Amino acid sequence: MMQWIAPGMLATLVLLGGSREAAAQSHDSVTAQALFDDAKRLVTDKKYAEACPKFEESQRLDPAIGTHFALAECYERAGRLATAWAAYLDVASEAKAESRPDRERFAKARAEALAPRMSRITVVVPAPTRVAGLEIKRDGEVLHEPQWGVAVPVDPGAHVVAAAAPGKVPNQTTVVIQDEGKVTEVQPPPLLDAPAPAPVVSTAAPPLASNLATPPPAAQPRGLGAQRILAIAAGAVGVGGLVVGSIFGLETLSKHSDAQGECQGNACTPGGLADVNDGKSAGNVSTIAFVVGGVALAGGAVLWLTAPSSRSTVGALGVVPLIGRGTGGLSLHGDWR
Repeated sequence: MMQWIAPGMLATLVLLGGSREAAAQSHDSVTAQALFDDAKRLVTDKKYAEACPKFEESQRLDPAIGTHFALAECYERAGRLATAWAAYLDVASEAKAESRPDRERFAKARAEALAPRMSRITVVVPAPTRVAGLEIKRDGEVLHEPQWGVAVPVDPGAHVVAAAAPGKVPNQTTVVIQDEGKVTEVQPPPLLDAPAPAPVVSTAAPPLASNLATPPPAAQPRGLGAQRILAIAAGAVGVGGLVVGSIFGLETLSKHSDAQGECQGNACTPGGLADVNDGKSAGNVSTIAFVVGGVALAGGAVLWLTAPSSRSTVGALGVVPLIGRGTGGLSLHGDWR
């Protein structure tokens, strides 16, 4: 059981103190006791910087008022007076909660003895520095406005006071605390306007040509289609047949008229006989031409009316009648594309 003794015997409490005030011997409590014993050994060797973390871990694993008091005294011996002062006050609160007024008085007495020795920092924020959204931090901890201008106990060493605000360039200053009992005033550095953001330059590759909008293809001329070309050809043949038929029909009439002057009854001169034969031949050709022309015209009409859409085109199409003595015909020529 930790023994509470007079302030003059405080060193004896740490160096010769007994076991921690812990009840149940759980795994954490066993580890906490081992840490506590090791920390006491380090305190005996005046290795306070090594001893304090072990007291802290022991207290975390298995909180006990005796360990907490030993930790506060370790802080004091290590020169961390502000931290020791706060720890003594915590011990006093714990003792009060446990209805142990003697321990409460003892812990308060230790805190009061440290009060005049502690170093303090006062963060002063001038009116020009108090811009909208200003945030002040000391050692990474936000200091709200009510804390500005208040002397706060701190341990010796370097302390950073930083300031930041929207639209301003953050800034900070560092102060080193060395002397005990001294109050150091610190003003956060002024904040300058942040530079305007640089225009954003896109580094993305331009879109591929395949992704660009392309104009619709030009309308292609629609052709007549192969079947309609054949319909036109058939129609041309039909027209040609009628033309040839008409020509040879006229030739037949002409030969018949000539033969009448050369023939008497069934007797004909050689020239008349020739006219008769030529008239018969022309008549045959005329008949055939009319038949072919009529059939071709009818077929062309059917082909045209039943033809599907197509893109085939015809460049030129023509029919030339072939007329000769005793013969007749048509020549069809064209250019298909």
